[in-house]
Amino acid sequence: SCWIALLRGRRAVLAGDHQQLPPVVKSAEAAARGLGVTLFERLLHGHPQTGVMLTTQYRMHASICQWASQELYNGRLVAHESVASHTLPSLP
Repeated sequence: SCWIALLRGRRAVLAGDHQQLPPVVKSAEAAARGLGVTLFERLLHGHPQTGVMLTTQYRMHASICQWASQELYNGRLVAHESVASHTLPSLP
């Protein structure tokens, strides 16, 4: 369904994170045919130079972000100062 828009447009921007949860594919046949791989992953695999990593995140405390950064993003992800020290008691 995404191909119609992609093929008719002059330019497309895909935003996502291939390090996050993969698609849920319950059919072995569908998985064997590649439906467990997202369009975003295919693009990055075939054309790695097209990907740009955004290095600042705005959701997690710095301690949680540090783990994700080390485990998934080669230490390049940082927590924005507006959320870096948030704790549950400090949230509204």
